[in-house]
Amino acid sequence: MQTETTYKFDFLNHYFTTKEFDFINNIRSENKKYDDIIMRNTQIRDVLVSFINNLNDSISNNEQVNVILQQAKDIFNLMNYNIQSIQNLKSTSLQISDDIVKLLVEIESNSCDHSVYNTQIQELKNRVLEFSNKDEKIKEEVSSSELKADSFFEQDIVKQYLSELHLDIDFLKNKEVKMNTDVVESISKNTISHVTLDDTDIAKFNNTLLVSEKAKKVFLPYKESEVLLYLEQYPKEYKSFADVVKKEFILPLDYYMKHPIVARFRESYSLIRDRESKMVIDAFKFALNMMFRYEVNPVIIAACKTQSELENYLSCLEKNHLEDFIDFEIKFEVNPLA
Repeated sequence: MQTETTYKFDFLNHYFTTKEFDFINNIRSENKKYDDIIMRNTQIRDVLVSFINNLNDSISNNEQVNVILQQAKDIFNLMNYNIQSIQNLKSTSLQISDDIVKLLVEIESNSCDHSVYNTQIQELKNRVLEFSNKDEKIKEEVSSSELKADSFFEQDIVKQYLSELHLDIDFLKNKEVKMNTDVVESISKNTISHVTLDDTDIAKFNNTLLVSEKAKKVFLPYKESEVLLYLEQYPKEYKSFADVVKKEFILPLDYYMKHPIVARFRESYSLIRDRESKMVIDAFKFALNMMFRYEVNPVIIAACKTQSELENYLSCLEKNHLEDFIDFEIKFEVNPLA
């Protein structure tokens, strides 16, 4: 049963708000933004270095050129500041994310009263809040600096020298940052079929994973032997075959999708530790490797009975041949777009 594991993550969900979980979940896309900003500011800085060096070598004792050179040097310093600031943001965000993950692992491995972690959790929450405020402030400063660079390069005299020096600034025309595909979008693209399923039909779909947006539920596949084992081991917990199915194999969709990183960790750990009966350290290592696999829907991990099944799915996913995955059927009931 998943009572203890569920309690631990309910504890986390109670103290960690959506803000903290979003921080972890968005770390990849945010780092991509940081990398794009660093690249753009580095390109501006490199152009300015060539601009300043060439102008210094070719022209002297020209008041107008001296003014332009000073402007170029000022913007050069701004670009250096931007690059260093964004690199620090990226490093800090990764460290906070890593610390949150370490805390998840520690709580998962400790059976003591989880209230002992209140101080650590509050410290992490404060760090996330402080970081978010700093991130917003620095991005505003970067944007202001880049506008100054744009204005500098738009001056007619600067354009003239850029042309004479054969310096290209076309990269300034494209500042859009491409976002990573959202988890929900990737689910829709990987949809195998759309079906409607009533609770009364549950028993007919024992080898089917059904993710229903309409019902806001996940119907996990199960084997008859699994259900009978629940009835045998926990006779006071379950009244019938259908009672086991409804309690153990039908869960709220939010249980997996509200915090998918945590869900991937939880389900991966459960797969290795509970279903494979492997050592705790092996379960932790596997769960940590899986929790940031953004392309993997956590419900898939939950549906797998063995590590071999999951590895088979991952192989099919990587080869873009999900039709070759036959361990169980996967169906998505997706709400129509508005």
